[in-house]
Amino acid sequence: MSEAAAATASPTNATAYSAAQQLVTTAWKIVVAIVLMAWAFGWSGGKELVSTSYTGAKDKAAEQKAAHAERKRTKKAAKAAAKNA
Repeated sequence: MSEAAAATASPTNATAYSAAQQLVTTAWKIVVAIVLMAWAFGWSGGKELVSTSYTGAKDKAAEQKAAHAERKRTKKAAKAAAKNA
């Protein structure tokens, strides 16, 4: 830390300021994103876009979970067959 910074701000104050700045910046970005989405798609269109994306993500996660279970089941069966052979 430079001498000027050390003389004017304690590490605790600097950390608190940095954390607060990050929170305010993030909140501002979220507000701007919501406003732009509402402006571009309309409120109901934006809501529909988000809910469609969420539903699609849930479906994709379910597909991946089923595929993983199938791979696991196949691997377990192959291991059991090799053990019995």
